[in-house]
Amino acid sequence: MRKLKHRGTFYFFEKEEIINFIEKNIKKIKVEEGSKAVITPHAGYQYSGFCALHSFLSLNKNAKRIIIFGVDHLGNCRKVCVGSEDWEGIFGEVKVDRKFVEKILDFENVEISDYAHEYEHSIEVQIPFLEYFFKDFKIVPILLNNLTSEEIEKFIENLVKIIDEKTVSIFSGDLIHHGEIYGFIAFKEKRKENQRKADMEIIKSILTLDLKKFLESYKKYPTVCGYYTFQAFVFYSKKLDLKPKLLCYYNSAEITNEEDLIVGYASIASY
Repeated sequence: MRKLKHRGTFYFFEKEEIINFIEKNIKKIKVEEGSKAVITPHAGYQYSGFCALHSFLSLNKNAKRIIIFGVDHLGNCRKVCVGSEDWEGIFGEVKVDRKFVEKILDFENVEISDYAHEYEHSIEVQIPFLEYFFKDFKIVPILLNNLTSEEIEKFIENLVKIIDEKTVSIFSGDLIHHGEIYGFIAFKEKRKENQRKADMEIIKSILTLDLKKFLESYKKYPTVCGYYTFQAFVFYSKKLDLKPKLLCYYNSAEITNEEDLIVGYASIASY
């Protein structure tokens, strides 16, 4: 079983704290429900949790299979790494849809690697929200790394052929990371405002499903922490003829007023 590794750090330790956080914040959010795919951030709940809730509120709650695409921060995934172990949850055990996992193992570049998933947080932080909003569901955890755009498109093309109406997909990713600790400084002044402008350039390319513009923007802002997952979202939305909508955006400086380190967060839903 995949144990929770980031409980008490990226998100609250106690179940009651998570429930309180969700129920306090969802009162402030109004979104259209019924989306089939979302981009959601994966930072600590104190930073991006409110933003992420927009995505979870938008999702089709009749879903029984939830595919979660994560970012491989640790570099343990070769290309497409699927987790096969069930997950420890905050509310109980979270099952992996092994029958579906077996189907995608036939796709090119796909392998089972529970090792790659063991300490990765980009999927784990989504689990408590899923447990709160969904009942009787199974997950398919997938990490993406070292893929060309063509390889991502081929994988998504094969994936959408085998999903059904009770499948939704989550694409985990944060926007630009700005500051010395990230080795990237593009703005000398008005960093909070300039970060917003730059993030919105990335977001616009996603909303218009313009992969070329996304890749051009990424060259300017290479610390976007969703390079593979955002491309996958674009292909997924295109293949299913979905229309993306921005539900929420802010950056960390807009919360903390700390401009030395800034990360952008967005919730985007495809209907």
